[in-house]
Amino acid sequence: MLRSGDGLRMEFSPNEAPIYGGGTLVIAFSEDSILPDASTDMYVVFSGSSLRHITLAQQINRNTLHSIIPGHNAFETVSLTVQTSSTNSCGGKVLASGEFTYCEDNIHHIARFLANSSHDPNALNHVDLSREDQATFDQNIRLAFENLDLPHSWRMIEYSEHINQAPRETLLHFATRNQLTEFALYLLNKPSKELEIALNLPNQHNELPIQLARERGLENLVQEMQNQALGKRKDFEIDVFCRGPLTARRHRSGTISVSYNLKESYRSIDEQIQMLQEVLTFTRVEDPPQQKVIMHHNRAQGNSLGRYLIK
Repeated sequence: MLRSGDGLRMEFSPNEAPIYGGGTLVIAFSEDSILPDASTDMYVVFSGSSLRHITLAQQINRNTLHSIIPGHNAFETVSLTVQTSSTNSCGGKVLASGEFTYCEDNIHHIARFLANSSHDPNALNHVDLSREDQATFDQNIRLAFENLDLPHSWRMIEYSEHINQAPRETLLHFATRNQLTEFALYLLNKPSKELEIALNLPNQHNELPIQLARERGLENLVQEMQNQALGKRKDFEIDVFCRGPLTARRHRSGTISVSYNLKESYRSIDEQIQMLQEVLTFTRVEDPPQQKVIMHHNRAQGNSLGRYLIK
């Protein structure tokens, strides 16, 4: 797919992705294109109807850039641009532009079903994953689940302090039984009032999640469940940080993206690029106290993100 802007032609692949993103966007400029010199940062901007994502492009060679594909909040075609910031010596300008599509897929629908399973104690008993690609499903279901716009009131299981829980298959049982280690670790590290109940609640076969993990040789999952049961929550790195309309996310590759909800509060692309620049130079912040949010970047220099993330 060829797109042009400022005299440059680019071809990018893929030109669509599931709504939860993931994967690498490869941007190839034509041989006669002259990109800014290596000292100039280039950014990839995905602009949707209500949400805009910006990430720093990685220059692979003279004519090729790589970018992560961030998750989105709607099935839609968005504007995709490659541009520089006004803070660069060459000034801010769009180098090339095109269109990128976020589409539905089965994993998104499975994630939505799993999120809704907390209301039905029998929902997880007959979920069949045999048609899914086992090599990628664990990572993708975590991405899809994390990308769901779940309400703050969402619970892993519905419970009442005054009613004893009947045995049931929980999301922890489901993830462990299917050896979805990445998804299970995500659930264990997701703030949740009912996590202790889920860890100690047997299913209809009188199995605890930790027993299923031991039977399958998932030692790292066993260790994390033991730590959680003993109240030993480790100082883990958080991949997503939200504050108002701003969301900063560290992707699996270590790359950072910043998303901004334009319906809540408008910011220009240059202002959002500045936010991303400050995230990239921000190495560690405590919010809330005792819980570290760590974002690593090999060009970390400063510590000025506070006015955006801490209010």
